[in-house]
Amino acid sequence: ALRDEYLARLNALGRNDPVAEFEAWFVRYPDGLIRVRPERDDHKHLPSIYIREKASLNADLRRRVVAAFHMLREWGPALTQRYFSAYIDLPGQSLVMYSPSVNWGKEADATTNNFDYPPVQNSAPDKNPTRKSLWTDVYFDDKALTWMVSTITPVDQTDWVGTASQDIAIDALIERTNERAAPGTYNLILDGQGRLLVHPQLMVPIRKAGGNLDIHTLTDPLLSDIAAQARWVGTDSVVVPSGDGSHYLGISRIQGPQWVWVTVYPKALVEGRSLAAARSILLAGLVGLVVELALLAWILHRQVAAPLRTLSAATQALAEGKREVQLDMRGPAELGVLARNFQHMTEQLREREEGLIRSVAFRDTLFQTIPDMVFVKDLEGRYLAANRAFALAYGATESQMLGMRDCDLVPQKDAEYYASRDLEALKAGRPIRSEHDSVNVITGLRSYYETVKTPIYDPNGKCVGLLGIGRNITARKMAELELQALNEHLEERVRARTTELVATNAEMGEAMRVLQSTQRELIEGEKVASLGRMVAGIAHELNTPIGNALMIGSALADQARLMHQAMEEDRLKRSELADFLREAASGAEVLERALRQASHLIASFKQVAADQQSEQRRPFDLATNVDEILAILRPGLRGTSITLDAAVPADIAMDSYPGLLAQVISNLVTNAKVHAFDVGVEGVVRIEATDLGDAVCLAVRDNGKGISEDIRARIFEPFFTTRMGRGGTGLGLSIVHGLVTQGLGGQIVVDYQQPRGTGFVITLPKSDPRPPRHTGLDSEF
Repeated sequence: ALRDEYLARLNALGRNDPVAEFEAWFVRYPDGLIRVRPERDDHKHLPSIYIREKASLNADLRRRVVAAFHMLREWGPALTQRYFSAYIDLPGQSLVMYSPSVNWGKEADATTNNFDYPPVQNSAPDKNPTRKSLWTDVYFDDKALTWMVSTITPVDQTDWVGTASQDIAIDALIERTNERAAPGTYNLILDGQGRLLVHPQLMVPIRKAGGNLDIHTLTDPLLSDIAAQARWVGTDSVVVPSGDGSHYLGISRIQGPQWVWVTVYPKALVEGRSLAAARSILLAGLVGLVVELALLAWILHRQVAAPLRTLSAATQALAEGKREVQLDMRGPAELGVLARNFQHMTEQLREREEGLIRSVAFRDTLFQTIPDMVFVKDLEGRYLAANRAFALAYGATESQMLGMRDCDLVPQKDAEYYASRDLEALKAGRPIRSEHDSVNVITGLRSYYETVKTPIYDPNGKCVGLLGIGRNITARKMAELELQALNEHLEERVRARTTELVATNAEMGEAMRVLQSTQRELIEGEKVASLGRMVAGIAHELNTPIGNALMIGSALADQARLMHQAMEEDRLKRSELADFLREAASGAEVLERALRQASHLIASFKQVAADQQSEQRRPFDLATNVDEILAILRPGLRGTSITLDAAVPADIAMDSYPGLLAQVISNLVTNAKVHAFDVGVEGVVRIEATDLGDAVCLAVRDNGKGISEDIRARIFEPFFTTRMGRGGTGLGLSIVHGLVTQGLGGQIVVDYQQPRGTGFVITLPKSDPRPPRHTGLDSEF
């Protein structure tokens, strides 16, 4: 019963997480264990608990603890009238115990593990595969400090949840055993294996034997005879003489633990008492019979029949709904108590009925004022309840909805859909959300609804119906559909516009491919300082022959179409054909010259780039390399007021690509020459180096005009220049960035904090960790 009640309460909680109720009752103590809050801890009237620090405190554990706590809070006082304690063990996690004698939660510490106790061990699936209720052997409980025997009932859902148990204290069992013995007799208890559990004269050796004493270790013929006869006793109680005939043995098997209760009656005592009792009973019976018969009629009429008639009338009035019933609570003790209890029951029933009326009224008010549509169905699909919003949606009242089915309210197709969603929620055993549309029976318009359906379970965990909550989402759905239509229209417009652009750009395709190829050539070409002067004019140089070729090709195509049309219409003249052939030959010559010119320009550009691009990795001294670079760059600054200076420490050994480094420094110096200083203004470009251990910091600084804030974010972008139309290509700093980060494996940033001018700060590894690579001209060029 304890297990079944616990499972019913767990099922009633469903998947809800009772975190608020859990925190209201329990709190984690400084030692890490969770127990009843100190201000509410009262183990004499409430269950005590502990949850181990290592236990995972999740929704499942909170549900199991709360359900056990409230069940034992209600059932515990009655159970402990017979048992020492009643409890739910959650293996290795928690113990919820009702025991007025011991505060198990307070006694537990960080090392306590309830899995060490026999009731839990014997409930494990490997120890109890049949999952039946069992009894433990006698064991010593170190918290109660007494010998115990326990009932154990496994609690399973999809897995092993825990154990429902009750403890019996052996001392209490001994006391009750002795109390029930008549003078001159005594009682004893044997376990299923014939071992002695309780004997009024042998409790000391029984405790020394661990709570069960093997009778064969004693030299007592009577006990050996009792054990032999108890072995054959079935479910019926028997009275048999002992083997020597000196005693009568009343033997009865205790169902559950399969113990045997034996009452030992000395034969002489039984026979003597029987003879004396027979004489006294015969004499007293003869005298008292007459008096009792005379009094019996009067007592039955006055003391029993009349009060019972009054009580019967009050019961009938109560059954008819009359709560204002008053009884005379005086009279004989039993009937007076009965009357008082009946009167108390009437008052309690009236209070509960009033509370129930208030609760139902509140529930109905809440049910009816919810703006969403709420309904309840039975398992056959009939409506058991519906709120006002749901009934109005179908043009009915709440009472008219009762007993109806979906097929009574909507078209058959919609009814079948609703039934399929009902079945899906019932099979899933959890809430199911869906969206659907249907024609509103009131407006005739199609509406959209969002519905959540969830099964309803009774206290025993049996599914009894379905709860549904629906919401009209027509406005939201229409907005979504409008947005979808707008997107589809937008996609059509994009496709149409794309088609137009493709058609418009078809004639430019070949020219764009040539220009893109030229762009890649220009980017690669800027890696060589000598090609910088060629980049500005390459586009114009290529555009002229290519433009001429396109113009002549288009003219020839137009003339060819006209000639073809004239031939189809049979009006082509010999002179016109001759003119066309002369013009075609002349145009072909011009076209060939233009294409050869473009081909010659591209071939020349490839050759120059190939000649300049050869680059190898080798060890070199940084200071020497910088001096060599500056020696080459200084002649280019003649005729200006710009001075080149260097401050590079000696003996900074590098293993990298000196050619790429030379290109970087050359481009930065050229950039400073072009952009940092106006014509005739004196200035300094200084190259500095700092040894960082495994790396080196190289800075190229000038004291010129600096870079304005509005263009700082774009200086490394390809083709961005402030000298458009004045020889600037916008590729210099972009190539520098690529050479530093990709070619040399370093980083480059701009120092805008110096008082005047611009500083480019480059951080390079002294030894490039990447394997050597071929740095020749890109084959795609």
